[in-house]
Amino acid sequence: MIKKEDRIYFEKLFPFWEKLTHQEKNYFIINSRTMTFTKGVDISSSPECFGLTIIKNGKIRVFLTSKEGKELSLFFLETMDIGVLTAQCIYPKLQVSINLHTEEVTEVIVMNPEAFSLMRKRNSEVSDFNMDLIYTRFSEIIEQMETALFVPLSVRLIRYLLKQEKKELIITQEEIARHLGSAREVITRNLKLLQNAGCLQVSRGKIQILSEEKLKTMLD
Repeated sequence: MIKKEDRIYFEKLFPFWEKLTHQEKNYFIINSRTMTFTKGVDISSSPECFGLTIIKNGKIRVFLTSKEGKELSLFFLETMDIGVLTAQCIYPKLQVSINLHTEEVTEVIVMNPEAFSLMRKRNSEVSDFNMDLIYTRFSEIIEQMETALFVPLSVRLIRYLLKQEKKELIITQEEIARHLGSAREVITRNLKLLQNAGCLQVSRGKIQILSEEKLKTMLD
């Protein structure tokens, strides 16, 4: 059972919350708990089923891995996001293998997967919310796959850098390669071109963005 102060997350994030009966609300509360993952945890390899999850704080990277070991980030779950950490527990027919790693210390509220499945079947509002969640995440995955297939890496790299909303990025070129589904050597070559153009300064484990405007013009 979650603490009383954590119930506000249900009120804020579940559009169906006020339409539930008192008994249904208690069912959600009793069958939920808080968990904390340290940085670098491979959640997807855990034998435990986590089910519907609210991110209280932290960041989880959701990505695919090819047979050759290349990775492609699909989306991130961050503070106040909702996701399903081990989808096969709730959707047993789902055969896609998706990886989840914590990018930082992450605290979550997890609902028992069997309890959530039961609520989906009994309450149409919960079922509709579940379908909306699936649609949203599936749309994000399709968009990312289309980008990886049809958008040049040079453009994807610039978009990635701009999306960080920071002037100084503490990140390795290997990490960027994993996010974009590329090789470190290719990322290094593209970063050098951007550095020569005066857009950024690259050093070991750090990228300093010198001009966002120059980066944006290179997208045109």
